[in-house]
Formats: sequence, C-alpha cells, structure tokens
Amino acid sequence: MNTFAEHLEVTPATPETLADLYALHPDREDAARRLEALRGRIAAGHVHFAQTLILRGPRGVEGSLLLAGNPAVPLFPRLRPDASASAVTALLRAACAQVSPDRPLILDSTLAPLGAGPAREAGWAHTETHVLYETDLRAHTFAPEPGAREVGTDSPAVRALLAELGRADWRPDKGEVLIGLFGSAGEPLALGTVQASGRPDAATLDLIGVRPGRRGQGHGTRLHAHLLGWAAARGFARHVGATDAGNLAMRRVLARHGARETAVQEVYLPLAPQAPERV
Repeated sequence: MNTFAEHLEVTPATPETLADLYALHPDREDAARRLEALRGRIAAGHVHFAQTLILRGPRGVEGSLLLAGNPAVPLFPRLRPDASASAVTALLRAACAQVSPDRPLILDSTLAPLGAGPAREAGWAHTETHVLYETDLRAHTFAPEPGAREVGTDSPAVRALLAELGRADWRPDKGEVLIGLFGSAGEPLALGTVQASGRPDAATLDLIGVRPGRRGQGHGTRLHAHLLGWAAARGFARHVGATDAGNLAMRRVLARHGARETAVQEVYLPLAPQAPERV
C-alpha cells in the first residue's frame, strides 16, 4: 500500500475489488463488459493485478488506472471530475513509479481533471496539448473543389512540395488517399489526406500543409472542405481527429466546417531524474 496524502491511498486491485476499476465509468453496461474482458485477460495471464491502481479516499473510489503491458500504449487515468489536486497527484505518482521513462500519460478532459501542476508534482512533465473534434458529415454539404484531385507521391511536383513542407520522406499508409489542390498553372498548392479512422463510419484527415508563400489565401480551407466532401461521398458519416491546441488557424477552419470539440488531451512524460549536485 502506498499512502501519498491524508486519507488517500493507492492500491492494486484484488479479485474482490477488481470491479472498483470501473466504479467511475458512466456507462454501466460498458463497464460490465470491460470488467468481464479484464477478468478473462487476468485468467489467461495477460494482465496482472500489479498492473491495476485504485485510488481511494473518504468518498470511496477517487480514481483508477490500468497499466497496459505494452509500454508504447499511453496511460489514461480516470478520476472524479471534482478530484482534488492531492488526489490527482496521488494516482499519477503511483503510476510514475511503475513506468519506463518514455511511457506517455494522457489526461483526457472526459476522464480526468486537467492541469500540469498536480501532474508535475507527481513526476510528470507536460509536453503538448491536443484538442479532439468531430464533424457530422451528414449535417453539412461540402461541394467538390475543382482544383483538387487524387495524386501519387511519384509525381516530382508533389515530392517537391512535400519537401517544402518538411515531409520529404513521407509516404501514405495503406488505405490513405493523398489529395492535392492545384493552381491555375497546374502547380500543387496544398496537400492533404483522408482515410478510415478505425471507428465505425468515421474518417480522419491530415491537412499536410499549404505551399510556403501561398498561405493565408484560403487554400487550406478549400482543401479541407474538399477532403470532408470526399469522405462524405464515400459513405463516412463522421470526421474525427485532433489538432494542437495552439494551432488556432486550424481550429478556425474546423469550426467553419462544423466541427465540435469533444475533448482536450494533455500529454505527459515522466520527468527526467535530476543529476545530484556536486559538492
């Protein structure tokens, strides 16, 4: 047992308390399904009780976290929306003690209170903040852009533009469609991609960028609308994605095209240990 603050304790689950991992889950049916699946993974030896953390206080369960065995999978702690800074620090400190130096942790506004203060106190360094969004493609109409068309990376002009955008070695993933917006002289002005997101009926976009020197003229906005229309025309009902919270230009484009913000995510990594001072 680890006690980090008065009346707060973080302990691993036991067979009797495993259900507490999902005590804060708002969808009880989904929580029951997740609990049953977790019991099966534990029985098969894929997950161990030591990989579970449950934070308790005077009100009962204050938070929980399942540490996936794959170190590349980010940690997504769940806490009460009104959890105190001490409670957040307690759970995140317990997590930090068990992870590798490159293990990311994400505070999602739908799962936990945001704020770098408690996380830093627990040993985590804030690296970036993302805004997640969703667009209902059935509620909007996006006319095809005459100057946009699907292209391949074997085109010298496309490769040159990718290099200008700092992505000279970029190649599309399987199923990812590259679309370019071209000017009146046939030169590519902007590049973007669209592909299935992995969620039912949802597509995701990557607005790779607009040619330097041609920015601020609406080319990115036009290409973004075309990408949304491309996805809608192929049966996708939603567009989901994320952008850096500081990318105000992209956020304005998203808002103009009907996107709604669904969550904010703060990304953290364990703080590097401080070298001892020389005397």
